Amino acid sequence: MDTALRGVLQLSEVMRLIEHTARWVDPETFRLLPLWYPEHARGTYFYKRNWSEPLMNKNRQTGHTEHKREGNVYANKALTHALGLRSDDRPNWSCCHIWGIDDAQYPEANAIVQDRRYFSCVANMVLLPTPLRAFTDTCWK
Repeated sequence: MDTALRGVLQLSEVMRLIEHTARWVDPETFRLLPLWYPEHARGTYFYKRNWSEPLMNKNRQTGHTEHKREGNVYANKALTHALGLRSDDRPNWSCCHIWGIDDAQYPEANAIVQDRRYFSCVANMVLLPTPLRAFTDTCWK
C-alpha cells in the first residue's frame, strides 16, 4: 500500500495526512502516568506467571521453538488505554513509536528501541491509521 501511495503523493501530502489523523495522548495523562509498563521493552523475553519458566513460541511449520519476545504488545496497550480506548475500539489503527532516530535497519535491534524508559512512555507514541504506518518506519526519499 505504501508503495502505491508513494507513487501518487508528495511528501508534504503524506505529512498532512499524518498530521490530521494522528491521535496523541493528552499531556495531562502523560504527566499523571508517563511510563505504563517499565518492565517491558522491545525484544525482552516473556515468562510465565511464576517468572521462572520462559514463555515459548513454536513454529507450526518447522517445529522450531524459541523464547517469546516483546514486539509492541505492551506499548500498544499503554497507548490504547492512555487514549481511553479499548483494543476493539480501534480497528485499522496502529501504535507507532517516535524514536528520534532514522535507522534504515529499523527491524534490527538497537539500544534506543530497547530502552525501558521509552518503550511504554505514552509521549513517545502516536496512534495512526494503519495505511500511514509504513511512512513512519523509515525515512522517505
